Amino acid sequence: MVKEGISFGGHGVEHLLLTHVSIDEADREIDGAKRGIEFHLATPVSSFSFPNGYWTPELVQRVKAAGYRL
Repeated sequence: MVKEGISFGGHGVEHLLLTHVSIDEADREIDGAKRGIEFHLATPVSSFSFPNGYWTPELVQRVKAAGYRL
């Protein structure tokens, strides 16, 4: 699919509601999703979608710090 121009984004490793877990667990979900997709697809990942749309300003900052652009 990547070879055909489809891009993939992060959504968490286990799709946990990031507003319902510790900040350390949220970081593992955010970082792990990016690393896993980039490793398996050998392509950069720049987008992240919050599971169920649940987010906080702090989580947005952590997503940006992990290297996601949108």
